[in-house]
Amino acid sequence: MTFAYGANVPVRPPSGTVTFLFTSIQDSLRRWDEAPAEMAAAQRVHDAIVRDAIEGHGGYVFATDGDGFCAAFATVASAAGPRSRRSASCAPTP
Repeated sequence: MTFAYGANVPVRPPSGTVTFLFTSIQDSLRRWDEAPAEMAAAQRVHDAIVRDAIEGHGGYVFATDGDGFCAAFATVASAAGPRSRRSASCAPTP
């Protein structure tokens, strides 16, 4: 068993047939090259938005890599719940 990020709430991975979600920031390599300080700040905002969206819909983050998240959900409907694209689009981008 793991705990929700920044909380003392136990989170169990889904079992049986699960739905996976994989994320990545579009053009992140170019953005890191052009504006590393701004990208670092933007990624912190991105990570908070995406993690909150995943965990808020019952998802289980099983890996992160660079700017991407790998998550599992117990149902397709719960995986479709995170609307991080809309939330992230409100955040300033470098």
